[in-house]
Amino acid sequence: MKINDKLKQIKQRNEARAYFNKNNSFRFSLKDYIVSFLITFFVGAVGLVVILNITSVLSVNFSFFYILLGYLGAKAVIRYKGNGGDDIAGVDGALGLFFGMIVGYGIYLGSVIASMFGASVFFDISLYLQGFQYLYTANLVQAIFSLLGIFTTYYFIRNN
Repeated sequence: MKINDKLKQIKQRNEARAYFNKNNSFRFSLKDYIVSFLITFFVGAVGLVVILNITSVLSVNFSFFYILLGYLGAKAVIRYKGNGGDDIAGVDGALGLFFGMIVGYGIYLGSVIASMFGASVFFDISLYLQGFQYLYTANLVQAIFSLLGIFTTYYFIRNN
């Protein structure tokens, strides 16, 4: 095989790869990964604040809401992108939900403290560490359902 033939073959392969990357709707770009993380982060934070407000008003803990939260996060990403993605997109969405839920609990706890004492404590890192402790170490059933919600996000982003 001559060098010209080899260069021609490499050029054809690169053109085919560029065409595939441009026309493949299942391929996520870096921007899509960032937006996927931010969408699931926002859904996790806002959703957990809503869930905790419902729980405090009703004095009953509905752990299956965490699975619903994971489903809503995945559907928001799928609605943005138009379809699901690869394994990395699923993990990205799951991590966004994980950190969003921790921040959501910190926001909820900060608002409770602010309403009781009139102090602004939203920048205190211990609130967010307490959010992690509340979600994943305080109650085994809640930790299982929270992790199931995160897995639900991964599963639906990956398999849609």
